[in-house]
Amino acid sequence: MMFIDCVDKTNSTRYEDFAMKTMGPFWAKVTGWSNVVCLIGFVTSYIVFIKLLAPHVLIVLFYGETS
Repeated sequence: MMFIDCVDKTNSTRYEDFAMKTMGPFWAKVTGWSNVVCLIGFVTSYIVFIKLLAPHVLIVLFYGETS
């Protein structure tokens, strides 16, 4: 709730804007790069998950085997 109150008081719509108004330009850049790294990690984990799961799903769908 404190984060929401701070965002309301600074009229920010992005994490970078909030960091800029509260901590300055250096931390705004750190916040932006943190978001980029986090999103790349999410995408990578989804790709790995699909790569590992897809063969098993296709085997079950087309051959009916569950082993």
